[in-house]
Amino acid sequence: MKTVSYEEMKARETPVMQRRIEARTDELRAELATLRELRKRLDITQVELAAELGIGQEGVSRLERRNDTLVSTLRKAVEAMGGDLRLIAELPNGGRVELSDFGHA
Repeated sequence: MKTVSYEEMKARETPVMQRRIEARTDELRAELATLRELRKRLDITQVELAAELGIGQEGVSRLERRNDTLVSTLRKAVEAMGGDLRLIAELPNGGRVELSDFGHA
């Protein structure tokens, strides 16, 4: 079986479908954000976030570079930016369950 690239698959679609694919791709990319991107979207500096968290600016910098963060740490950062962190499990049968008691002190 020959492997087909995304671009090859997309090229086989009609122009209307290609535009729909691009639009949905843009939507999905907008939903995926790093902690750094979220902070920047909210126009919050590392210094400002650090002050809200009670840590130094260098601590925010380290937090933004981490690949693996405790849920409690992530929750504190999101709440310090005025947000609310929710953890949702999407199940194979299409169900969605919000997990509670994660990251609360």
